[in-house]
Amino acid sequence: MQRGFYGMECFIDRHSWIPFPALRAAGDDTTVGAGWFPPHGTASLSPPLPKRCNVVGRFMTFSIIARCERSGQFGVAAVTALPAVGKLVTHAHPGAGAVATQARLNPYLGIDGVALLREGLSADEVRRRLVEADPRIEARQFSVIDAQGRTAPFTGIECLDWAGSREGPGYSIQGNRLAGEHVIDAIAGAFDEDSSLALAERLINALEAGAKAGGDTKGARSSTIYIVANEEYPLWDIRVDEHEKPIEELRRLHGIFGRELLPEICRMPSRANPGGSNKEDFV
Repeated sequence: MQRGFYGMECFIDRHSWIPFPALRAAGDDTTVGAGWFPPHGTASLSPPLPKRCNVVGRFMTFSIIARCERSGQFGVAAVTALPAVGKLVTHAHPGAGAVATQARLNPYLGIDGVALLREGLSADEVRRRLVEADPRIEARQFSVIDAQGRTAPFTGIECLDWAGSREGPGYSIQGNRLAGEHVIDAIAGAFDEDSSLALAERLINALEAGAKAGGDTKGARSSTIYIVANEEYPLWDIRVDEHEKPIEELRRLHGIFGRELLPEICRMPSRANPGGSNKEDFV
């Protein structure tokens, strides 16, 4: 059996929403509707659904979570076909770890996952508890990285093909509705290529490689990078909420933030130095 779409509605135009238990857009290879479909089966619809039909839940996402061995920073980077989901997908806390959550998005997997990591639990134990707590876990995809850089990804059986993950030393990559497993391989290859680079640079390189491998064939619309270092506020928090080329825009903003904002963040008050630097600018 082949996994089908786990949604309930689609629209013909801006104003006409209609529910379908199972359908396929005419001339499109996208199966739409709730439930399960045979490998080569289609559902009939009369009249035919226009190919430009948009569909609730028709969202590609791939992400990477990582710990930098040199700096101890934790980072999450993601690209998705939904707008403005950066703050919902990325979760991290300094010294504890990070969580990325996607597919049928449940932000509490990230919120609760980070809380458990802060208690000192391992990535495997955090994954076990999150799986047990979510009654619709088979529609979710998430990954956890703990303080030691150990990872624990999860992909539910209802995630859209191609869906899966790959773990490497100090990182995990996960995606759903991708062009194929080669997208994950390309992301890993780019991230592994030069470990001397800063974590932010490596994460963006990884996203770019995934896109070039075909990861965004269903239409990427937003991207994000979130990194924590030593403080409870992020070192990097860049979100492209809606853009035709969200990874290119993320790269552009990374350059601007690196030149103009990062130096200010490094001079801000810290737990060790509550007054911050006297060279800190007013905002």
